[in-house]
Amino acid sequence: MDDKCRQLVNEQSYSEAEKTCSDAANLSNKLPAAAVLERSGAQSLLGHALLLQGKTDEALPHYQEALTLNLTYLKLDDADLASNYADWGRADFRLGDFEKGDPFFSKAVGTFEAASLNLPRMKDNYTQRLKNTLLEYAQFQRAAGQNDEADPGTKSP
Repeated sequence: MDDKCRQLVNEQSYSEAEKTCSDAANLSNKLPAAAVLERSGAQSLLGHALLLQGKTDEALPHYQEALTLNLTYLKLDDADLASNYADWGRADFRLGDFEKGDPFFSKAVGTFEAASLNLPRMKDNYTQRLKNTLLEYAQFQRAAGQNDEADPGTKSP
């Protein structure tokens, strides 16, 4: 079910993905307590299916649940945790809640940086994910009127 959900999201069949991902999330809740990654992954994918349809209010609780689950299981320098932070920040951004979203983007950046140092063999992957997050964070900051933070090279001396 999870694979089908991921496939539909990747194919941009978001409406169909929403149903499949919802079923996957419900099934994952019936797994043993130790299946944290399966539950958090299902919640994230459902969040993506909703967010990409413009249903940000509905997506946010799924991103929150994914992060809450992963905080109980993953190390604080895990790139998947960074992705959870970025997902939550992205949802807040789309909701126009800049004050709430900023710390999540900031944590995503710091966590990707720590993950790169912690697992050097994944540096290329993590660096690309960090770059994408930084670009989104800059858009977020510009939208929030934080132009100096978004474009550090343009600060006045």
